[in-house]
Amino acid sequence: DIIFYSEDFLQLHGWFVPNANSDAIIIICHGYLSAKSGPLDSTIFLSDPYNLFYFDFRGHGLSSGTHTTIGQKETWDLKAAINWAHLKGFKKIGIFGISMGGAITLLCPDDRVSAIIVDSPFASFRQMVFYDCRKKILANVHAHLMLWMIKNVIKINPNQIEPLATIEKIKCP
Repeated sequence: DIIFYSEDFLQLHGWFVPNANSDAIIIICHGYLSAKSGPLDSTIFLSDPYNLFYFDFRGHGLSSGTHTTIGQKETWDLKAAINWAHLKGFKKIGIFGISMGGAITLLCPDDRVSAIIVDSPFASFRQMVFYDCRKKILANVHAHLMLWMIKNVIKINPNQIEPLATIEKIKCP
């Protein structure tokens, strides 16, 4: 188990899967309501050519925190994972983000990252809420009420969680 800390001092937990023949590392970012173990089966094959680092975002798995911010503060968690890899001497850092982890990867451009892969990220938190509410009675009203509660009760600004808007800031393939 690896323990490291986010920018706001939350304790995060990770697993390091070493490969003595590689000088590159891939940070694996899980999806919503998952944990570092979630993508293990589908990504462990990458340990043949690379070192791997799996970690739990805040409010998931063994990491501290009571809830997720769907990307608003999880970018701090990913930055902490990138810092951990950099401090361990890795110069070739890749990120593989799945679902929410993919969206967070897009929200967190970092010049130290050499490559990213995202699988099924959402493009916009607001659009995702409207899409998820589409089959509810009074869908528009329901979505606006959810967004109001998210902003005013949970204190997450949905307008700051727009992965599609940050793609142009990413400088790696």
